[in-house]
Amino acid sequence: AFTAYGSSYLYRTEVSFWQLSPDSLKLPAQTNILMDAHGSWHGENPFGRRRYNVLYGDGHVKHVGRNQLNEAWETPLQ
Repeated sequence: AFTAYGSSYLYRTEVSFWQLSPDSLKLPAQTNILMDAHGSWHGENPFGRRRYNVLYGDGHVKHVGRNQLNEAWETPLQ
């Protein structure tokens, strides 16, 4: 991710574009706001077995696998 984008992190830009606050999120504890986009420093595992750190809309951070990452990324904002 760093080679491609110059950063290892991805931000859910809709939050800024729509000027959303944590109180306006439909499911803040399930909504991805910021995540590390690479994951390889968590071990030399195949892509689907890597781990990612996700900052959720309610402020907690969780170390998740690929399926949980996808769920958090796909959670509707409103």
